[in-house]
Amino acid sequence: PTQLHPNPMLAYDADGVLRREEGRDRESEVRRMAAVEEAVCDRVLEAGWARTWAAFAAGSVSPAPGPVRNSLLLQREEPRDGLLLEQQKTRGHYRLVSAETWRLICELYPGSGPEIR
Repeated sequence: PTQLHPNPMLAYDADGVLRREEGRDRESEVRRMAAVEEAVCDRVLEAGWARTWAAFAAGSVSPAPGPVRNSLLLQREEPRDGLLLEQQKTRGHYRLVSAETWRLICELYPGSGPEIR
């Protein structure tokens, strides 16, 4: 028989479906994020994801946020030369993080992206 983790957590998968996630360690994840030394913050992080992760990290009933969906911030017209933020998107729609923080987020939340500088 399959044994369940005594403290399963909820998390969104890459398709946005809320699932039970066995063995996810909130405290360890928060420590790893806090240990990242912020250098030059030049990577874009969708603000809604940042808010959801902050609620998750604070220990509220919020599930882990799932992959970052930075595509919400992209211009959708073709042709496109690189990844450009929509002109209507203001600083309130995104946060800036360091390259190291972005790498850690991608490690913890596979399928995150795209990376926007």
